[in-house]
Amino acid sequence: LTGGLALGSTSIFRASAASIMSTDGARCAATSSGKPTLYLGVVGYGLVGKEFVSQVLRQQSALETELGVRVEIAGVARSKTMALLQSGGDAALASGAWPSQEVSVDLDKLTQHVLSTASANGGRPMMIDSTAADEPA
Repeated sequence: LTGGLALGSTSIFRASAASIMSTDGARCAATSSGKPTLYLGVVGYGLVGKEFVSQVLRQQSALETELGVRVEIAGVARSKTMALLQSGGDAALASGAWPSQEVSVDLDKLTQHVLSTASANGGRPMMIDSTAADEPA
């Protein structure tokens, strides 16, 4: 990936792109850009999570060009609050900002939001856990 993502993220996206473009007949629908979309939910919006999201937002065009997949942030959660973003609303996270439409954190609701956003738009969901916990969130 030109100027790629740090934190080992490229391999995550390459695996996801392969899954989205698999030949098992379960292709995800293309968006208006003609590319399938991977909708991300990010748990842990601290130093690592913010940097990950920032890199994804900065590299969206490169990811789409090089992997053939659009990547969009559908929701983010921190320890006490979360933000559920509408499709196309991930610009609200630019420069590590926190969206004003926050609600109390509920990881089940975050997961359901990412799943339903992906389903409604013909994409694929993926949850990213960037917390310091030993167990997945």
